[in-house]
Amino acid sequence: MAKVLIVDDERDVAEVLSEICKLEGYETDWAPTAEIGLKKLQFDKDIVVVLLDKNLPGMSGLDFLKKAKEEIKTYAQIILVTGYPSAEA
Repeated sequence: MAKVLIVDDERDVAEVLSEICKLEGYETDWAPTAEIGLKKLQFDKDIVVVLLDKNLPGMSGLDFLKKAKEEIKTYAQIILVTGYPSAEA
């Protein structure tokens, strides 16, 4: 089954995103850090979409994106999201 990986350090945000994805028929998984998310992405071939928080503690969402494309070579669609109101966030 197609799966959406939600990478967000805020559990409440991840739960809301998960519920929306489930309503659309997707299975979901959650990673609270970029490092955990990369491991899940590397080993779970059912992941077709990643909802990725831009501002994570430790490794940023942008660093995750770079590693996912260069090192893991995933074909999952990665959508960068942020709760901050400006483009500079």
